[in-house]
Amino acid sequence: MTPQACRLRRWYRATLAGCVLLLLLATLPLWLFDTASIGQWLMHALPLALLLPGLAQCRRRSLQWLGFVLLFVVTLGAVQMFTPDPRHRLLGALNLGGAIAEFILVIITTRLDIRQHQGGAP
Repeated sequence: MTPQACRLRRWYRATLAGCVLLLLLATLPLWLFDTASIGQWLMHALPLALLLPGLAQCRRRSLQWLGFVLLFVVTLGAVQMFTPDPRHRLLGALNLGGAIAEFILVIITTRLDIRQHQGGAP
């Protein structure tokens, strides 16, 4: 395996780990709050969970879809930040920060993947 391929694989693993952390963050309300909705959890967690196998196999299409799904997570985090309950505000801030960090990972990983498949051109 070339050094570029090893580097790209590390970025894919970091992106996968970030996606798993966002899934765990989506599951937190089910454990912490009595008013947690299973429907909201499914809307939040299911799209992320469906992308995990593709990310584990280093598929660029899964990265592209993750970037799209993260827009929803950012919106959800921003809406949660303006709720009256301080616990929900904190969870919203964590969702927003995690989604932005994950989006940066997606951008870097996608760019490296494109460069590797183009033969190393910038």
